[in-house]
Amino acid sequence: DRIVGEWMAAWHLDRAAWPALACDIERFTAAFYDHARGATPETDAALKASADALDAALARHGTSIADQMAWRSQCAHGWWEWVKPAPADLPGAKLRPMVPEPRPGEAFWEAGCAPMCR
Repeated sequence: DRIVGEWMAAWHLDRAAWPALACDIERFTAAFYDHARGATPETDAALKASADALDAALARHGTSIADQMAWRSQCAHGWWEWVKPAPADLPGAKLRPMVPEPRPGEAFWEAGCAPMCR
């Protein structure tokens, strides 16, 4: 429950306003937890299925797991903005000064992620 709350808060989604999405995040979180505690072909399949379901649920709202992680996460890599810029009207958008921005002439991977994420 705590992890689901953290994800939704990081993505600026109110759990009460997004109950169906919360259910998909709960299933993904449970599948990830089960897989981390003891990886098997079954837990791997359940994790993949729950990730696909969450991505499909987010797609119905015009986004994806990748976009949410890139546009919301404090541990995002700044190069994603080059691949798919965040919408100018992204609800609840916040400045993320800790996300390193790639420098001109530098390979995108050289910027890396925020030091706190290593």
